[in-house]
Amino acid sequence: MSENLEEQKNYDKLSEFDKITLQQKKYFEESNIKDGGTIESILGQDEVILKELKPNKKSYILSKICSGFIIAFIFVVFDAIFLTTFALFVPFQELPKTMITGIIVFLVIFFLIHLTPFWIFLGKAITSFKAFKNESYAITNQRIIITHGVVTFKYTSLYYSDISGVDIRIGIIDRLFKVGDILITTPVGNRVTNKNGNVVNAPYVLNDIDQPQLIASALQRVIFDNKQDMNFPNVIREKAEKDFVEDNKNNSTNEK
Repeated sequence: MSENLEEQKNYDKLSEFDKITLQQKKYFEESNIKDGGTIESILGQDEVILKELKPNKKSYILSKICSGFIIAFIFVVFDAIFLTTFALFVPFQELPKTMITGIIVFLVIFFLIHLTPFWIFLGKAITSFKAFKNESYAITNQRIIITHGVVTFKYTSLYYSDISGVDIRIGIIDRLFKVGDILITTPVGNRVTNKNGNVVNAPYVLNDIDQPQLIASALQRVIFDNKQDMNFPNVIREKAEKDFVEDNKNNSTNEK
């Protein structure tokens, strides 16, 4: 008991800067660090999960598979026609074995390179299941947490103070499964390289969300409340709103 009192006295003698520093050091103590691998493990002090979201599995995987399917299909058909025509019109029986071997090696290397769009499509189709398993979203009282990745696992945090817009995108596949993508815009943005090789700001995407209109609407209200609270704390705002209502009542009474 006396030791606790002594510690409290020593703590009270510290400057505000030292008190904050001491508190921050405690954040890194093993007893305060949660096990990794879950969204809960990266939550901050007084941070609470309001809603956890997961992409619609069928829509998510089908979207990944269909991405690039048309281009891959065109390349496969073209190469199949070319290979069939080549096999029909080249007189292999009259050619020496060494030349036939050389032609086969050349064709194998050529098609391995030329079918690059198909290999990319195949890779996306295979990894889409792993990507779905690792992708999830959490809306907390302080930020949006996006977890994603296939080989590597990444957490992306979007704090409400940095969010400038919330939009909805509903594609053809989304309509089939009654889902939609929620686009989160920030001033800095998600830096990506476009088709022209230029680095541009793209929105962060919550993919294939059920009831996207409802979730986007609720999210906008959370962002608004959070920004209001940063500039005008809830307790003060509630009192000011009550005073405002009371003043309006008094003004109405006086006018009468």
